Amino acid sequence: MKRTKILSSCATVLRSVVVLCAFAACNDTATSPASILTNAPVTASVTDAFTYVMMANSYTASVKYDLNFTTDSLVYSMVVGNFGAGNIAFVVADPSGNTILRDSVFTSKVNTVVQSGKGIPKRCTLSFQNFTGSINLALTANGPRH
Repeated sequence: MKRTKILSSCATVLRSVVVLCAFAACNDTATSPASILTNAPVTASVTDAFTYVMMANSYTASVKYDLNFTTDSLVYSMVVGNFGAGNIAFVVADPSGNTILRDSVFTSKVNTVVQSGKGIPKRCTLSFQNFTGSINLALTANGPRH
């Protein structure tokens, strides 16, 4: 009988140790800063709208996106937060390659521009040089959608 009680007690202690070890090894990756994806942009491009969102850490690249706009009446918005270093150059060009819109980033900023009459957007170029921070960019047609 004593042996059965001892084995039963050992099993209970062993289960407790396993459970404690399992919880001790847990890591909440959903809220851990190291788990946030960096340098992986999320983009969406549809007729008359384009968005670009990214959290960056020492990111250097030049990326180009073809756009599908049907109007030259535009609203452009860029929000750069948590700026740590580097810079960004943003250029929108028409089908002939002429610059319609240009912006540069050297610090955290919020910028919104409404413009028309400069050409229909065809290509967006973003150039990052050792950029650390977050960027949220949106380019949309200005006016009623049909």
